[in-house]
Amino acid sequence: MPLVKATIKAQIKAAFIAEQTATDDPEKSLERISDKLADIVIAAIKSQTITIVGNAGANPLTVISITIT
Repeated sequence: MPLVKATIKAQIKAAFIAEQTATDDPEKSLERISDKLADIVIAAIKSQTITIVGNAGANPLTVISITIT
């Protein structure tokens, strides 16, 4: 699945909207939003497929190309 900027943007926006109503300690709010943003980035990266094309006959393996889709 390709990275879709609109999807990531919507998730980040939702995280900020959820914090708009928080009236507690600003430091706790900063921690929550940072945690949510980190989760969004990690989920986006983990959803990717990495294909490595190399020369199997080479020792060590020679990487010809890396594609992230």
